[in-house]
Amino acid sequence: GQAGLPLPQQRHLERVQRDVLHAAADAEPCTHWPGADVRRYRDALYALPPLPAVDAPQQWTWKLDAPLSIASVGTLTARRDQGLGLRADACAVGVRVAFRNGGERIQPAGRAHHATLKNLFQQAGVPPWRRDRVPLLYIGAELAAVAGYWYAEEFAARDGAITIEFQPE
Repeated sequence: GQAGLPLPQQRHLERVQRDVLHAAADAEPCTHWPGADVRRYRDALYALPPLPAVDAPQQWTWKLDAPLSIASVGTLTARRDQGLGLRADACAVGVRVAFRNGGERIQPAGRAHHATLKNLFQQAGVPPWRRDRVPLLYIGAELAAVAGYWYAEEFAARDGAITIEFQPE
């Protein structure tokens, strides 16, 4: 097809209709055939290549001096910039990069309160299958940034900050 995915057979289309289109509103339905997944989120259908599993326990120490490539997830890049980012002094020794385990909370810069990543991702409209593939940056034991989304108020700077860019694969 135009998306570079293998075309479905009639039985696959029937499964999409039965299992994805008619699933409960709060479900996270998915059906697949070799080389393609079809998912629904907020009344939109997504057809995409199957996502490789992400090993949640894995983590990296990142010195921020060169891009960090995470296989089958994407690449993190740090640069000094104007605008919102991490305080340079806070991440001088580097950061720990990991994935969600569940229950993480952050106070996004400029907001008055902490919130769970689950709620923040829902508010931002991030599809569920992408949420576990977003790198989290920790300074010490504290969640300092959610790559591509939020910086924690506690570690945020607005001038001469280190901005983190995330390019998903």
